[in-house]
Amino acid sequence: MPVFRRRVRPSNAAQTGVDIDVLSGKLQHVAQQSEDQCSGVGALREILDALGPSSATEGTAQRTNTIADTVTGLPQA
Repeated sequence: MPVFRRRVRPSNAAQTGVDIDVLSGKLQHVAQQSEDQCSGVGALREILDALGPSSATEGTAQRTNTIADTVTGLPQA
């Protein structure tokens, strides 16, 4: 089976260099986006940890609704 080798010309090499440079810039951009998303996930995790378990949050929501219903049912002065 014959092997075909592409002849490297200065213009081809220059274009390849430009392509590699463009690809490098895009990879850096993707890496930055990934890092930013990781930071966002970490912040969300901290918020969820601060809220506590879902059962505790549910209990707080139920108590808040009960208080709101009570206040709504009070006669207006």
